[in-house]
Amino acid sequence: MTFDNLQAAAEDITRDRDEQGCFIVTKHHDGSFSFGAFGMSGDDIRHGLNLGIYYSFIAEEHEHKGHEH
Repeated sequence: MTFDNLQAAAEDITRDRDEQGCFIVTKHHDGSFSFGAFGMSGDDIRHGLNLGIYYSFIAEEHEHKGHEH
């Protein structure tokens, strides 16, 4: 797949997977981030990001204990 932008990528993923919506966060080599979304409300995006924050703590805990995540 070739994408012109992250919103187009999110749209293609949503359609390919027959989902309601998708958001994508990418990290650039300079440490900055980009974001693209399709089919999601602000509340949907906040909920997804909150889940990501929650799971980041679980992943960090596993890293400290030497477990894979």
